[in-house]
Amino acid sequence: MGTLNCTPDSFSDGGQFPDSTAAVKEGKTLVSDGAHLLDIGGESTAPGRTPVDSDTELARIQDVVATLSAVVPVSVDTYKASVAEKCLSLGASVINDVTALRADAALAEVIREHQAALVLMYSKQAGDTPQADSTEKEYQDVVETICNFLSERVEFALSKGIKESQIILDPGMGGFLSPNPKYSWEVIRRMPEIEERFAGFPILIGTSRKGFLGGSLESRDPSSQLSALLAYESGADILRTHNVGMAVEFVRVWKKCGGRN
Repeated sequence: MGTLNCTPDSFSDGGQFPDSTAAVKEGKTLVSDGAHLLDIGGESTAPGRTPVDSDTELARIQDVVATLSAVVPVSVDTYKASVAEKCLSLGASVINDVTALRADAALAEVIREHQAALVLMYSKQAGDTPQADSTEKEYQDVVETICNFLSERVEFALSKGIKESQIILDPGMGGFLSPNPKYSWEVIRRMPEIEERFAGFPILIGTSRKGFLGGSLESRDPSSQLSALLAYESGADILRTHNVGMAVEFVRVWKKCGGRN
């Protein structure tokens, strides 16, 4: 899953694609590099970022979604029903909701009506405050907390008429778990437990350029790919990355060495 942020303030690539022409060009580059799908975002949920209204979010992404949906499957990183409705009508097929259907009660109905795939992500944030913050959260058992949360959100989605076959699960990473990096590393180490708990549900992992990796932002791509690959080896199914070309190369070498197909 190639990441394409059409925002001025995303933590990694904010402002790099200031208009739809630049964003579409980057999206096509990600596809040529080997992306199987693109995750397009019009609002940053990184720590300290300010929410934007639906009109602003759509203005940033709707032309990009419409164009790239004809090239590759497109996921839209949004928690707003109105944004999801428009983007699904333009050709998107996945909605990636960092609030797991907690921020906008109408989103579940949009997903059901369009029969779209839906990513439900764990986050320590309340549903009405999607942007991650720097609040320290301590866990007695981080994996048990994540699994209990995701189980409850799956049951909620099912109660709204969304099918199991539509649901993808994301355990969250970095600031969505805690500013303390040990919890993100623990999730990667214990990925087999999450995979076993949710057998049959695809698991998405998004370690790309997250602060828990350490080092400068510019230096994190190799550790991003390696950490995601370790999660994949242990049961994750979808790798969300900013650097698709490097991710593909890591996977290629790993498979040559006997990694799973």
